[in-house]
Amino acid sequence: MGIEMIGPWTSGNGNGHKKVGAVLIGAKNGVNRTFATPDLFSHGGNGDTIEVFHNGRRLLQATAPSPALGEYVPAESVLGGGYDRVIMVAFSPVPHSELVANYTLA
Repeated sequence: MGIEMIGPWTSGNGNGHKKVGAVLIGAKNGVNRTFATPDLFSHGGNGDTIEVFHNGRRLLQATAPSPALGEYVPAESVLGGGYDRVIMVAFSPVPHSELVANYTLA
């Protein structure tokens, strides 16, 4: 029997604290590939990044120099404004898809 995690939950506020089970925001219509997070998240320098799950399966993050090997990339909606988006590169989620993420708050 597995452990069911009900989220989202956050351990504290601000830098270094994780958000788990955050629902990604965006149209799931088989066309849209860009989804927003409810908060800015850390990505880069200290090794922090976002983990994305589609229907319970952890997706593979695309990274340079082989972005084609991944399923999503972290992104900023405004250059220099902080990471707050996920762009799917391998597929477009359909209605009834569940998209959630775990990340460290920026």
